[in-house]
Amino acid sequence: MKLLDVNWANVLENFWRYSNLSVPARSVLLATIKPSGYTRASDAGEHLREVVESGIPTYDEQRQRLALAEPHRELLKVIRAMNRHRVFDDPGMRTLQRYMDDHFSMEDVYRLSVNASRYGYPGIAKHQLTSRVASAGWPGDLLAARSDDERLAWAADRGEQDNSASVRDLLRGLQQLTQLLVLANAPVSLDEWFAALPEAERQRAAAIVHLGLRTVVLFVAMRSHDLVPLLGVWPEAAVELVRPPAQPPDEVTPVAQFNAALLMEDMSALLATMVSSPVRVRANDLKVFARTAADMETRLVVIPPWAESIYSLAGGTRVDMTARFLQWHEFAALEARHGNPHLVSTDAGATWLALSPHDRLQALLDPMRNSSAKNPRGMYEPSHIDSFFSFTLPYLHEPKGLNLRDSVQKIFLGVGEGFYTVQSFLDFASRTANPFLAMNRDEMQALHRQLHMASADPRDAFRLLWHNAVFEFLRSRLLLLGGATLGVMNDGALCFSLTPIGRYLLGDANEFSYGDSGTTDIIVQPNFDIVFLGASPSLEASIARVAERTGTAPGLAFALTRASVIRAAESGMSADDLLSMLHTASSKPVPQNVQREVRGWMSHVRRAQLRTVEVVDAGDEETADRVVAVLGNKAIRLTGTLVELPSITGSARAALLKKLKAGGILLDDQTGKATAASRGRRWRG
Repeated sequence: MKLLDVNWANVLENFWRYSNLSVPARSVLLATIKPSGYTRASDAGEHLREVVESGIPTYDEQRQRLALAEPHRELLKVIRAMNRHRVFDDPGMRTLQRYMDDHFSMEDVYRLSVNASRYGYPGIAKHQLTSRVASAGWPGDLLAARSDDERLAWAADRGEQDNSASVRDLLRGLQQLTQLLVLANAPVSLDEWFAALPEAERQRAAAIVHLGLRTVVLFVAMRSHDLVPLLGVWPEAAVELVRPPAQPPDEVTPVAQFNAALLMEDMSALLATMVSSPVRVRANDLKVFARTAADMETRLVVIPPWAESIYSLAGGTRVDMTARFLQWHEFAALEARHGNPHLVSTDAGATWLALSPHDRLQALLDPMRNSSAKNPRGMYEPSHIDSFFSFTLPYLHEPKGLNLRDSVQKIFLGVGEGFYTVQSFLDFASRTANPFLAMNRDEMQALHRQLHMASADPRDAFRLLWHNAVFEFLRSRLLLLGGATLGVMNDGALCFSLTPIGRYLLGDANEFSYGDSGTTDIIVQPNFDIVFLGASPSLEASIARVAERTGTAPGLAFALTRASVIRAAESGMSADDLLSMLHTASSKPVPQNVQREVRGWMSHVRRAQLRTVEVVDAGDEETADRVVAVLGNKAIRLTGTLVELPSITGSARAALLKKLKAGGILLDDQTGKATAASRGRRWRG
């Protein structure tokens, strides 16, 4: 240690000289008196006499300059160091990093980090040590030691190799002092603590302080407003060590709620669009074009502004992420249409879309519910969209003693049926039944080494890992699939409540309901407006497939238009299907004029097939007659001079051309010529 490796017995015995000074005199002493050389006496100003009477500095022979008395050079060195790093006033990581940089050399860092490599970057090694020192486990392991051997093992991990009887005694004293400071829940005055000790114990107490500073269990620093020297443990670690056992969160009452199987509804809306018309995507990144995506988003369920943060999907827009899910489930596929990539519905997608909302949701939930996975997949394992978990964990091989699924089920099913704030639930979960801390020591250490937070205390790292795992399951499996209702408090805090869908996914229920109109009804007005009497995201998702969005529920939300009805017809819906849905959801009969117009719009819909054909332009009727005579029933006469060839490729087409040539008809084949545009970069499916 650069600045704290001093004779602490001598320093503490003389601390009264500093403590007897007034606060202004202390400030003058710290600001003006130099550790070496002379200081002009006039620099002390009106507090010169008080500073000199402390005995710390003395006059020279001419009484014009001040110099440190030799016995007090270390005292000033210590109080100046305490004043530079006021760790108890500003207990942040930046403050701690500066403290470590000032007081600990790289040899000290390697001594305190027995397992650290001496060949890595020094800055990284010091940063890793700082992270561990700030954790509750750094002093907590000392407090948990129950014997001299355990205390010696703790000291050895911090580079203290002496195991003599005197060191055993000092470690017992350090453990007792640390416990006292933790229970005090605040640092104590260093001078008052030392002065209250019997004189016979002071030498030992000074050695204990020195050991505590060397092992970074104890800190000394000035208090800003009165420059009182303080002794304590790292504040955040002290708070964590006296934190009471985690208690289940209390029920709360939200002021607004939102519940929808959002992912399923988005997939349905986007797939319905693909059924009616393939969706073109960009060739470079296969994302939906911005204008098309913006149009599609009007057909999606509107998320309340207060809920947008938790529903946000990393990696693209809501439409792009939904398109990926459709492809992962093989409900949609990429195909080249007219030389450009398009997303098209598959047979499996069309079958899934034809199901009721309940059955569509169950088709997504059942593979997850029946998955045999006990843990998320590892970093390099293949992804499974139907897995119980949606995320990965940073291990190469699944630890044998880990069962994250069982822990997730217990933590969510262990709460009641009310609402609980997300933050209080996650705090309770991260400190309760942590499955990572239940692994055996070898597996725990192996996993800890693979974490990005490998420098932190393992308990803190695993607490954060478990916290994040619970949150991600809540977000991506429960909230996105309707397994939880999200709420918001008056202060903006989010809360949630588990739904029957969530209990079904977690294996606690064998059935659930979804897609029923319930008490939320709509009114279809004669002017074709659709008014929602309450919020119903699932009903919004259904209406969005047949109407244009004009607002948000409750209130005027949609309007039936000719274009929207034709779009519904494109997706395979009949007039009876559309009107039946409106009748079921509406609290009043659908107006007769609306029914007539809907049936009229639907009756004008006709279906035709668009196909590409190859024709022979004969130029005159006599040549066209000869082409038909040569090809027989393989050719179709379109006009007097145009003859359609059969849709064949490869060798069959070559044989057909050869047959025409043998009949004296020579074709100028224009189909194989490449245009300038086609020589550029092309998309490959």
